[in-house]
Amino acid sequence: MHMHGMKLIRPCLARAGSMNMQMPLLLSLALRGAAKPFCRDGSTLQQHWQSYNGARGLDRWLEYANTYSHHIPSPLGRTSTVRMLEVGVQSGGSAVAWKTCYGTLLRYVGVDIDPRCARSRNESAGVFVEIGSVFDNAFLKEVCRRHGPFDVIIDDGGHTAAMVKATISALFDDDSCMAPHSVYVVEDLMVMARCGGDKSYCEAPSDFTKLPSSAFESMHDYWFKTRDTTQPAPSIFGGSLHAIHLYDSIAFYVRRAPQSRLTRIKLDTDWFPNEEAKLNSVDTYAAAAAPGTAAPSE
Repeated sequence: MHMHGMKLIRPCLARAGSMNMQMPLLLSLALRGAAKPFCRDGSTLQQHWQSYNGARGLDRWLEYANTYSHHIPSPLGRTSTVRMLEVGVQSGGSAVAWKTCYGTLLRYVGVDIDPRCARSRNESAGVFVEIGSVFDNAFLKEVCRRHGPFDVIIDDGGHTAAMVKATISALFDDDSCMAPHSVYVVEDLMVMARCGGDKSYCEAPSDFTKLPSSAFESMHDYWFKTRDTTQPAPSIFGGSLHAIHLYDSIAFYVRRAPQSRLTRIKLDTDWFPNEEAKLNSVDTYAAAAAPGTAAPSE
């Protein structure tokens, strides 16, 4: 969030009274007002999508634009190439839109199971299209070997929970697939509302929501490893997940390899012992009473 944006809204917020009332409004205004020049011509990403006049169909949810602008690298002021892998090419409009936004700074690689999508291939212009299934792990690894590691991976494929999991499982924790500092995007998660029926994306909404939940847990794997407790099962994120950003129907998984750890500082010497366990009711910490499961002291 930019400081000048905070100054504009602070007088109104000051009259709101409490911080817990201010913060949701701050965050909401920050995102809504965050449209900024993104593409090489100085347009915002939303403006770029709205002014699209390519011959091939482009299907976009406009609100995704600001979230993308927050989390993926812009070509503005950049000299190095951005490597992007997009799962789901379909008619080819997305490939055109990303390429015209980034220009020569983008190496675009699309993956699709439909052979017709090969028409979008233009390798002399840095647009590559590979035909295959996301359930074919060897195929995905070969795409990485040929074109990776990627700075941005976008899953806009078939959108079933099984496809989403298979793709991120194959790509996220592989250094040949994702750069040390990179972003993995999953689009169109509103399909969690379409479980069952003729075209079912999932058995239950939790088939989608448990992925970011398990990702958040995996960010804390090193805490488990420093304590005498049951080790968590190996994660598909492999200890390289830095952050998760969730919005309406779109999720961003930020990769930092190796994963950074928290650094604690305790200053001054005037401390008294934490006696919360004594002051709270007897069953407050009951769930943590088993050996090795007590919460870290403060």
